[in-house]
Amino acid sequence: MFNKDNSHFIEIMGNYDVVPVFGEKFPNVFPCMLIILVLLNLCNFYKRIYNYLIDSKTYFIDSIIVPLYPKIYLEAVVAKELFLQIIKDDKVGYDFSNNFVFRYFLASSRSFKNHVSKLDKIDKELKVSILSLKMPKFVWCSEFYTKEGYTSADKIALGVVILDATEANRESIDALIFAGYPDRCISMIENNFASLRHKLEYYTYFSNLK
Repeated sequence: MFNKDNSHFIEIMGNYDVVPVFGEKFPNVFPCMLIILVLLNLCNFYKRIYNYLIDSKTYFIDSIIVPLYPKIYLEAVVAKELFLQIIKDDKVGYDFSNNFVFRYFLASSRSFKNHVSKLDKIDKELKVSILSLKMPKFVWCSEFYTKEGYTSADKIALGVVILDATEANRESIDALIFAGYPDRCISMIENNFASLRHKLEYYTYFSNLK
């Protein structure tokens, strides 16, 4: 908690009474405001704080904890297990052999679909099918590569699997929304898994942190 009479606080804010201007709770919410200013990187007030902290080396931001969307029920560890369970499944899986690179991450369905829409070489009908899929606000995405494919400049994936991040059933593959493999693609249509008449080609690395 910040004390409005603290010398560091006064040096940053200036020597005036902040209570009538900002309210009684301002000193307590000041750290949150500082984080927001750091994230937005805006205004001279932020620069003043930043220069003070750098010059004095009194404080530094080591990490920031950001709350997730409240309806993300599928935890990262469980999502990883489900991805690996799905690719081993006889009906909805695919044998990538033992030498593959697997990455997974959380993304908004909007950003994922935006990425797919920009893939020029992917089959147009498959692209429309993916963009037409009903998805929640957030999804778990996984991509599968050969070691050579992952280290190449193009980063073309062998497979893509999408899970519903808001799925509450932790032990079921019902969270599966889409799976794309070199020999076929599978999607959830009207609560049933359906095989699409397409195979996944030219899907490239999705950077969800842009």
